[in-house]
Amino acid sequence: YRIHEKPAPEKIAEFKRFLQGLGLQLKGNPDNIHPKALNEVLNEVRDTGKEHVVNSVMLRSMKKAAYSVECMGHFGLGMKYYCHFTSPIRRYPDLIIHRIIKEYLNGNVYGSRIKKLKQKTLEAADQSSMMERKAEELEREVERLKKAEYMTYHVDEEYDGIISGVASFGFFVQIEGTIEGLVKVDSLDDDYYIYEAEAYRFIGRNNRKTYTLGDPVSIRVDSVDLTAREINFVLS
Repeated sequence: YRIHEKPAPEKIAEFKRFLQGLGLQLKGNPDNIHPKALNEVLNEVRDTGKEHVVNSVMLRSMKKAAYSVECMGHFGLGMKYYCHFTSPIRRYPDLIIHRIIKEYLNGNVYGSRIKKLKQKTLEAADQSSMMERKAEELEREVERLKKAEYMTYHVDEEYDGIISGVASFGFFVQIEGTIEGLVKVDSLDDDYYIYEAEAYRFIGRNNRKTYTLGDPVSIRVDSVDLTAREINFVLS
């Protein structure tokens, strides 16, 4: 099966707060969110300037899909039973399913063969999930490198963006083209900013100014580190 477990309630609560900062609403209880509610949000932001950042932050809120011999449903598709079987050229799990179907149609799936296939599919599911994660990690690294290379030509340029993530060391801003950079908290020199993890924001100790998940901000590209694949922004 191709399985996709329900997202963690705290991740959905974080995503809901992010949407509120954009003037959007996510219906439902974070403890038992329905895929339809997430689809409604995606439909609302389609063909708008918010589409890319909402999509990427939503993906971070989801658990990773995987292959399993246990039927645990697919949250993203809203399906109880789901497997990959349509593209043996691209995916090994499809080929496994095809082989089993062929054996079954030929009347060869019974007795000890069932036990052997259960073990084989367990190994195939684990192997396929592991290799998929490796491929995704490689894809992300290449993407980060190419985005960093691109931004080396745009140092000192200014862009409008949206705060797409908040951490103790600063906040991430996503600009056009799904490019994301970091505004380090120590670059905020107009006050001492306190990190409030539960509120997903920084707040100035004296001026009470806040930088919260989902806030629009204007940034300037400060530097790019190709080795670390990092893009650094400062507020403009």
